[in-house]
Amino acid sequence: MGQMITREPTPIEHKLVILLALDQLGPTTALQLLRYMVENELMDYIALQLAIAELDDTGLVRKLPHTLGTLYAPSAQGYETLKAFQGRIAPSRLEHIRSTAAAWAQRFRTEKQVLADWRQAPTGEYIVRLQLMEQELMLLDMSVTVATREQAGAFCTRWPEQAPEVYAQMMRALGGADDAP
Repeated sequence: MGQMITREPTPIEHKLVILLALDQLGPTTALQLLRYMVENELMDYIALQLAIAELDDTGLVRKLPHTLGTLYAPSAQGYETLKAFQGRIAPSRLEHIRSTAAAWAQRFRTEKQVLADWRQAPTGEYIVRLQLMEQELMLLDMSVTVATREQAGAFCTRWPEQAPEVYAQMMRALGGADDAP
């Protein structure tokens, strides 16, 4: 059996694929978009960077401020362009994006709402910042001092899974409410 030959997408198709991905994923950071594109073998880093820069220069994407940095989303003109030229995206790529985007979008939403990072204090301890957001509303923003880098890393790793329970426990303990969200 012969090898399947696939054609390389054109720069125009790369731009359309990005617009479609942003449409399906919702606003994403550059890193999230890169992970989606590379892990799904839709394009490589260089192609993404070139295409997103052109989309930005031509006003087809808009940049939105966020705690994680800048989020990218299609502009009104970007949506119109996608609607007019979506037929130029290879059907297999179109179907792949539509079939995978929902799971990735959920993952990205969680990443944008449950944030954790750490830094070393001048005194040598580590300060871990843990945040929990619901849409644009900051529900919880706290800093915890820990002794080691390993502890700081463990806090950051465990926070996404534990954040809802920690928040609920705090609401019950401090707010006196039995029915905390």
